[in-house]
Amino acid sequence: MTSTSRTADPTTAAEPIAITGMGCRFPGGVNSPDDLWHMLVNGLDGIRDVPEERWAAYAAAFPSQLRATTKRGGFIDNAAAFDAAFFGITPREAEQMDPQQRILLETAWEALENAGVPPTSLAAGDAGVFIGVGSDDYGRQMLEDLPRIEAWTGIGASMCATANRISYHLDLRGPSMAVDTACSSSLVAIHLACQALRSGETQLALAGGVNIMAGPGLPMVLDAAGATSPDGTSKSFDASADGYGRGEGAGVVVLKRLSDAQRDGDLVLAVIRGSAVQQDGRTNGIMAPSGEAQAAVARQALQAASVDPRTVGYVEAHGTGTRAGDPIEANALSSVYGVGRDAGSRCLIGSVKPNIGHLEAGAGIAGVIKTVLSLVHAEIPATIRHEKPTPAVDWESSGLEVVAQRRPWPAGSGPRRAGVSSFGYGGTVGHLVLEQAPERLLPAGEDRRQRVFPVSGTSADAVRGYAARLADRLRASDDVRLADVAHTLTTRRDHAAVRAAVVAETTQDLVAGLDLLAAGDDSGHGPSTAVRAHDAVWVFSGHGSQWSGMGRDLLANEPVFAAVIDEIDPVFQEEAGYSPRDVIVTGDLGGTDRIQPMIFALQVGLAAVLRSRGLRPAAVIGHSVGEIAAAVAAGMLDLTSGARLVCRRSALLPEVSGAGAMAMVTLPFEEVQRRLADHPDVHAAISASPGSTVIAGTPDGVDEVSAAWDAEGIRVRKVSSDVAFHSPQMDPLCGRLADSVSDLVPHQPQVPVYSTALSETRSGAPRDGAYWAANLRNPVQLTSAVRAALEDGHRSFVELAPHPVVAHSIEETVAETSEADVFVTGTLRRERPEVAGLLGAVAAAHVRGVTVDWAAAAEEHAGPVPLPTTVWQHQDYWRAPGSAVSAQQHDPGSRTLLGALVELADGSGTRVWQTQLDFETRPYPGEHPIGGTEVLPAAVLLTTFVAAFDGAGLRDVELRSPVTVTGTREVQVIREQDSVRLASRRVDGDQDVPTLHTFALRGAATTAGGGVVDVASVTARCGTQVPPGAVTQRLRDVGVADIGFPWRFEEIRTGGEELFARVVASTDDDVEGTDHWASLFDAVLSVPPLVFPGDPVLRMPSRVGELRLFGPAPAEALITLRPSVGAPDPTTVDVQIAGTDGVVLAELRNLRFTEIDPPGSSGGTLVHRVEWESLPVPPAPSGARVVLVGDGHPLAAAIQDAVELGGGSVTTVADPDALAGLGRTLDRSSILVLPPSSGVSDTAAAAAAAAWRVARTVQVVTDTAPLGAQVLAVTHRGDDANAVEQAPVWGMSAVLGTEHPDLWGGVLDVDPDHAEGAVAAVPAFLGRRESEPVVRLDGSGAWARRLRPAAASSARPALTCSPDGTYLITGGLGVLGLEIASWLAGRGASRIVLAGRSGLPPRSTWDQVSDPADRRRIDAVLALETRGVTVRAVSVDITDRDQVAAALTPDALGMPPIRGVVHAAGVLDSRTLATLGEDSLRTVMRPKVDGALVLDDVFPPGDLEFCVYFSSVGLLLGLTGQTSYAAANSFLDALARRRRANGGAETVSLGWTSWRAMGMADSTAVAEELAGLGAGDISRDEAFRSWDTVFRSGEAHAAVVRVLEVTAGGPAVLRGLAAEPSATSDDAGSGLRDLAGDDLVSALTALVVAETAQQTGQDPAGLDARSSFTELGLDSVMTMAVRRRLQKVLGLKLPAAVMWDHPDVGSFAGHLAGRLQDDARVPVA
Repeated sequence: MTSTSRTADPTTAAEPIAITGMGCRFPGGVNSPDDLWHMLVNGLDGIRDVPEERWAAYAAAFPSQLRATTKRGGFIDNAAAFDAAFFGITPREAEQMDPQQRILLETAWEALENAGVPPTSLAAGDAGVFIGVGSDDYGRQMLEDLPRIEAWTGIGASMCATANRISYHLDLRGPSMAVDTACSSSLVAIHLACQALRSGETQLALAGGVNIMAGPGLPMVLDAAGATSPDGTSKSFDASADGYGRGEGAGVVVLKRLSDAQRDGDLVLAVIRGSAVQQDGRTNGIMAPSGEAQAAVARQALQAASVDPRTVGYVEAHGTGTRAGDPIEANALSSVYGVGRDAGSRCLIGSVKPNIGHLEAGAGIAGVIKTVLSLVHAEIPATIRHEKPTPAVDWESSGLEVVAQRRPWPAGSGPRRAGVSSFGYGGTVGHLVLEQAPERLLPAGEDRRQRVFPVSGTSADAVRGYAARLADRLRASDDVRLADVAHTLTTRRDHAAVRAAVVAETTQDLVAGLDLLAAGDDSGHGPSTAVRAHDAVWVFSGHGSQWSGMGRDLLANEPVFAAVIDEIDPVFQEEAGYSPRDVIVTGDLGGTDRIQPMIFALQVGLAAVLRSRGLRPAAVIGHSVGEIAAAVAAGMLDLTSGARLVCRRSALLPEVSGAGAMAMVTLPFEEVQRRLADHPDVHAAISASPGSTVIAGTPDGVDEVSAAWDAEGIRVRKVSSDVAFHSPQMDPLCGRLADSVSDLVPHQPQVPVYSTALSETRSGAPRDGAYWAANLRNPVQLTSAVRAALEDGHRSFVELAPHPVVAHSIEETVAETSEADVFVTGTLRRERPEVAGLLGAVAAAHVRGVTVDWAAAAEEHAGPVPLPTTVWQHQDYWRAPGSAVSAQQHDPGSRTLLGALVELADGSGTRVWQTQLDFETRPYPGEHPIGGTEVLPAAVLLTTFVAAFDGAGLRDVELRSPVTVTGTREVQVIREQDSVRLASRRVDGDQDVPTLHTFALRGAATTAGGGVVDVASVTARCGTQVPPGAVTQRLRDVGVADIGFPWRFEEIRTGGEELFARVVASTDDDVEGTDHWASLFDAVLSVPPLVFPGDPVLRMPSRVGELRLFGPAPAEALITLRPSVGAPDPTTVDVQIAGTDGVVLAELRNLRFTEIDPPGSSGGTLVHRVEWESLPVPPAPSGARVVLVGDGHPLAAAIQDAVELGGGSVTTVADPDALAGLGRTLDRSSILVLPPSSGVSDTAAAAAAAAWRVARTVQVVTDTAPLGAQVLAVTHRGDDANAVEQAPVWGMSAVLGTEHPDLWGGVLDVDPDHAEGAVAAVPAFLGRRESEPVVRLDGSGAWARRLRPAAASSARPALTCSPDGTYLITGGLGVLGLEIASWLAGRGASRIVLAGRSGLPPRSTWDQVSDPADRRRIDAVLALETRGVTVRAVSVDITDRDQVAAALTPDALGMPPIRGVVHAAGVLDSRTLATLGEDSLRTVMRPKVDGALVLDDVFPPGDLEFCVYFSSVGLLLGLTGQTSYAAANSFLDALARRRRANGGAETVSLGWTSWRAMGMADSTAVAEELAGLGAGDISRDEAFRSWDTVFRSGEAHAAVVRVLEVTAGGPAVLRGLAAEPSATSDDAGSGLRDLAGDDLVSALTALVVAETAQQTGQDPAGLDARSSFTELGLDSVMTMAVRRRLQKVLGLKLPAAVMWDHPDVGSFAGHLAGRLQDDARVPVA
């Protein structure tokens, strides 16, 4: 309905804007403008209590706050309801969409339907969307519910998506914006839309607003501000006004320039004459209303409209019902609209807010829709709840009057005009001037005729629901013209996938048909699911379809048909001597010589009528004489030539009439031919279907054969013909026929034509005399023609004939195939009304998806009429608030975990404290990482239990498992009588079973009398002085990187197994009480290991026999410690805590320590070594065809000798691009890529050249597409310390194998020390289907890489940093870099250099920085500085040796020399090989390869405490799109080995899996891709724990990866590993390999549908297997998940792009079937 944009010109600058459609969803069950009008004129409202389920989660968490909150307002019936399937949105995504987006999608669709604009007709056009929105309750709930955030959450929560969603789903390319000016938002949106229309930015605009009250937060704010009415109602301009009542809903209007709307024949509802938007500037307060601004904006709008305010009869006021706002607004309106009016012509004012509430951002659109309805109906509804005007306004002199009673529009001499006001509390005010629509001239009456009335929906229920609604509408409206109804339904509505149609002549007929449809009667046309839009094959049947009177109805009622008959009439008169019109009128068909020309006349007439009705042929088939009409329809003959041909052909028939007979038999054509071999007078004449044949011959012969076959039980039916067509009896006529039509000129067909006269049905033979002779003589090959059409993808067939005679044969042919959803219909039927029959065929074709150009048949004087809009098939989608809505939390300052208290009402005295714990709410001031995992100090558990027992002591304390402070953890402390326990569970992960951490019994109450420490005796026994820093150093040595409390030891002395210490509890003198106990307990639990025998190991307290308290905690304490009496080992001790005066204030008896691994430690299972496993060497194939890429390499000649020795041939090309010239020579060849020539001094350049040569080779071969070819690379000791430039090729291999599994054959690595034997084995590995990424050949055999768990080792102590050293992190300002810095700080680093491409903003500007990325970096640096770390952020190009050397000197940094380096710099540019360029390869390799080489030069091996390269495990697994990244990381692995070989034992390369929610692989898609390869990501804590494991082991390289599953189709490097245990088994693929053919495809189709449904959250029964995966709602992440599941179930390795190459269920299932049938592997369940 729109066209291309036009630019503005002076004549359009102030052009009126037409409102052509409206849609709305308001409280009180208002789902349409008609519903709203019914509410308004009947004085009803939609004010109610908040739906019970809406705020239920908040009510449970905050009952007291909710009790005091206003809960009445204008709430719509069901804000959760949405027809997600209609818009192709999965349930999973729908739940994560703000309901404002959902409601707007439906409302915008309704508005377009109301405007008579098919929504999909706007696709790719410039239509704009302007939406006012101001609340994001639902979105904020989702974004604060951190554990459940997904990829869709962001856009689902965004306010911009209220507009952008509409643009996206309708594919609108014009402006699309969300507008937030508070309560004026939607009116401002309309103003902006008008501007865009007038400027030519857009041809059509959707404008509106929305508001949904998803949460109670804003109501509480408004209540606190006194803005809202206690009873939830607005009382506009009334003396009782006490605040506004909130409302929700949505409204959308369709806008066009008036001239465009009139040109397009749109129904104009009203006109926007002018609009204005202003700001009130600086007033008494930003939220204070300004009467001056309100009056000014109204005047500006009137001026823009060139309208005298005295001609405006009504103003829809903002009218919120506030004591301050209403009088200000009334006085402003009075100053504009009340001036110059007498008492009898007051300007009427009112507001819709008392009916539906104040919709805030949606308030303006609600007022506009009400006002448009008033203009249309010339009536103004009452403003309800207006009983006594507010005395704050001088109404008598105001010139205004509030409409208190329903009344007609004030009479006047001009058009009805109105104003609409809307004001935002931030000061943005808007005003519109509306005018009634120009008068529309309607034609009087209408022609009574048959019409097609199509209806559609996304389901049969939707279609039936719409039929019922339309029938009700027609019953209630006796003035609706059927021509307008048909016009609207055919040309002004979209036609959805499920369709039905009614053919009717009168309203009564139409209503009756709709009622039948609504009741579920499917005997008519639909409902049926249409296949994708297509044209049908037109089939022109031959003799036998005729009947007397055929065409008479069409001749009388279809002018197009009559015109065709009249056009061929002179030809018939000339050639045959009779008038076809006369024959139709009289019904005198005569003999065969007249019947067949009349069949032709009917067929060409039908073809013309179908075209006039909007149908076009996709192809044509003619049956016997029907081929003549088919040739005309296809454009191979013009109409006149066709008429001459049929007349001349028929003129010959009397010569053979009476000499022949024909019969139909139920036997295949070939069988009939075989049986008739001994019957020379009878022949197979027509192959009608696979099981039906027509025979022709002499009458006696046909009778004889028929009788014999009938006796056999073969069904025989005589055909009404005395001519033996398509038999030797036609031979005498053929030559004469060919000669008689030699003057006719054939043309090329305009559509495909399937011949039934020739054995080659797709023959393009010219339709000359020879052809028509063959048409008369040869057997009719209808079966072959239909089969060919089916093979070419045609699925609809329409028979054009007076009566269907071949439709059944077509259906029989279809039945013999596996094709489904094939549609076959006729057009006319014998003795039936013809127009109705023809329209029935059109209706049936439309219902089955045949394209109908309804506009082609549109009636000249028909126009759009408002009809019911789509009947939505709603389901509820509402995500209850999650972890963000929680009860009272613990007070971190209390140093306990006691949160909200619930005392059970069962009289047991049981108390439960519940809270949530995360890093930000940890109840201790420091950090307490153990092995990289933050762990709650045991001291907090003790203070929590002491507080739970109201200060009493404890006994039998069991410290069973540590409480990790990672993610969010729900914690419960349960006290039952004299016992207490603490349990927790993660709320942001998979763990849903609580873990019991600690248990204790009540001990003695706090009393005096703890005794006194004999300090002199203790110190005498403890004569060995220990440095005070030994405690924290010991903790660091065993993996405890920091302390949770700020205690400080002043003195430590030991003697044997006894210890004395003096400790300061806190460095903060203001902290007292419980905090001191927590700090002292933490110190006490940290110091005992100093006296334990043996090497330092990690020990944690596991039991406290008794804890007694004798007084308050001191700020400074003395600690004594000795082994417990009778303890089985020295790790169980007694501890006393005394004041500085020696008085004992606390005792811990039988405090036991237990040696443990770090909590959650899985370093041993995550860390893997790369080992080489022996492979069997297969027999070498003979006659191999090899192409070597790269000449001059020493290996080339040896490989050539080895290949030729086995009878093969070798071709050599200099570079990859030369392969393109070999063409088919590459078929079934092995293309071996040799390393570039050595001697390149630039190692980085050589590495990049080696990688690019391989990548380019695969690209060229892929583009050349040779049959059965394979590409391999050859290296020579690619992991050797002296061959690091070859390492990138190893890294690329697994990735290439994932992306091109059918082409890539892997890397063959030849040991140069055993070259002869190694090269001899090369031919054995050519052409293998199952390739290893890297195969090492060393003369003794073949070897492949495998990952194996690294054994625990303590070859060296844990990584620590020297206090006097500086530590460099490249990529330091990235997410990972900052995490590394924090971890190193915990390992003692006090000076850290963060190097990167860009630094930080000047420190003086840090407080003003708002960019999120910069803000994150600055906050991280500040956090490090608060921990006492000196940080330098250095901007340096890490690939520039001179820059690096200059920037990192001690003088340049002002720091000590650098003692440790972490090289984490990198660029991730994920590209599949198809889009990889040499520049992009170098871009990714440069920071890793060149940067590492620079660092290697500046910090030679042996100069550092540690040098760590951040590599990736992706190069071993084969992550899609990471060719460049894998190449670069493989180089790092090799460089680490080279440094080791050169004395750099401190160097290690860590091949990381993805760090969860961090780093370059922070992507759901990457996580899914990893999972598809059998691997998983790791947490930050697991990463650092693994780093420590590797560092202790002394290894040069390790792969850090979680192995989830090991499948036959998975990465080879994982084979032999044990995967992490799975909670479920999987038998989805069981039995599939026992199936074949259609059974296998059907089973796989069901499997793919089930997996798709699982991902999208849909019912599998509702998924159409013919739809594309995109249409089914799969995004890229979901697609990976489906592929991963199918790989596991089927045991197949599926390329990353497999679901792009096979983009729908059917083709994908077929591909999988082919793979399974070709593959002998056993599926892994």
